[in-house]
Amino acid sequence: MGSHLAKLAVAGLAVIAGCAAGQPVGTGTGGSSGDGGSGVASGGTGGTATGGASGTGGSKGTGGQIATSTGVFVSASSFTLNCKSPVAADPVDGTFTVLYSNATASAVDFTFTSATLTFEIPQSSSRLVWTFAVSPGPPRQLPAHATTTIMHTKVAGSGSGPVSGISLCDYCADQMIFRVDYSAAGDSLNATAVGGGAGMTPVNCTF
Repeated sequence: MGSHLAKLAVAGLAVIAGCAAGQPVGTGTGGSSGDGGSGVASGGTGGTATGGASGTGGSKGTGGQIATSTGVFVSASSFTLNCKSPVAADPVDGTFTVLYSNATASAVDFTFTSATLTFEIPQSSSRLVWTFAVSPGPPRQLPAHATTTIMHTKVAGSGSGPVSGISLCDYCADQMIFRVDYSAAGDSLNATAVGGGAGMTPVNCTF
C-alpha cells in the first residue's frame, strides 16, 4: 500500500512539473478563420483549452471580391428636331452626358460603336433608326479604378437613316429613344436614356 501511494504521488508531481514548465497536457481548439477584406485577411487567434495549451490559429480568410468591369451610364440627354421650313435632311440637334467608369486594374480606351435615335409610331410597326456622329469622343486611357463624365454633342448634319419619301419631322407626334453603344476592354457596352430617364419619350420638335 505504501509503495502504491508513493507511485501516485510521484505521478502527480510530474503533472504539476509539466504544467509549470509550459508543457501541454490537453489540446486546445483552433481559432476560426479571419474575415476577408479587400485582400487576404489573417487567421483567427487559437482557442485555449482548460488545463491545456493554446490551439492552432485559424486559416486565412478569403479576400473580398474586387470589381473588374467597365461601364457607361447616360445621366442626361436632350434632342430636338428643327422642323422650320425648309427642313434639313438631318434636322436633329442635341446633347447627352455620359458617366464612364473603369473598375479594372489598368487604363482602358472607350470607343464609340454607334449613337442612334429610334423614332417610333405608337401601336404601329413603323420605326426609323437615325445614326449620327458625336463630339468629343469617349475617354482614351481612362485610369484604373477611375470615373469621368463627358457631355457629347451631336455633329450637325451627320445623321442618316433609311428615309424614303418621309421626313423625320413626320414623327413629331410620336416617340423616340436614344441609345449609344461602345466597346471597351473587349466588352460591348450600351446605354439608353431620354431626358435623364430610360424608355420612350415624346419627340421634341420646333417649328
